[in-house]
Amino acid sequence: MNNMSIEQMMKRIDEITLKVSDPNISLEESIKLVKEAKELIAECEKRLNEYKEEIKVD
Repeated sequence: MNNMSIEQMMKRIDEITLKVSDPNISLEESIKLVKEAKELIAECEKRLNEYKEEIKVD
């Protein structure tokens, strides 16, 4: 995950959203995918906050 760009992580989150929306997906797979998405979202937020601090003008 750390080697993925924010754009790649966002794309993966979109893919997960589509997969979880599939009524044929198992509960176990849904849970696994939701956990992955949560980790990706957390990493995106972390990086965006870091970038925000880098460009912050006082």
